[in-house]
Amino acid sequence: MLAVQASTSHAAPTPQKPATSTKAQRRLPPPVLPDSLAQRVERAYFVLSRINGTARRATNTEDLSDELPTVEDNLETIRENLDQYGDVVDVKQLQMYRLLLADMQEKLGGWRTTLAEGGKQLIAMQARLDTLRTQLPPAAERPPIGTPVGRALARLQSKEDKATALL
Repeated sequence: MLAVQASTSHAAPTPQKPATSTKAQRRLPPPVLPDSLAQRVERAYFVLSRINGTARRATNTEDLSDELPTVEDNLETIRENLDQYGDVVDVKQLQMYRLLLADMQEKLGGWRTTLAEGGKQLIAMQARLDTLRTQLPPAAERPPIGTPVGRALARLQSKEDKATALL
């Protein structure tokens, strides 16, 4: 019988629900408003990062600058040949010139399209950059640079200046 009594006396207590007080609920920090300065700064950083990346890609004309001298050289060669042998032009030469000119025209058209699209992207980014300026407080109303928000705004201003220089 002692064994039965011992097992019943050591039975696990039933778990109690934690007491919730209205004071504990009132101590919770208020929710962050969606238009707070910190969120506007974060949004501005995101927009500026996208602008910087897109501006670098849109203004990358390395392929064009590498291949343009070849196109110019081909045009100069055709011009020299026509000047030199213009009186006696072979049909095969004309076909070769036609092929070269068609190839160059295709390249130039592709580059023109790429540059036009890049120009449109840059115009759109400039418009976004202009609207970004209106979302942040003016320089005179910003917190001092010694504060975390002031430092963040100063870094943001630096990033904005770099984006403006790219555009």
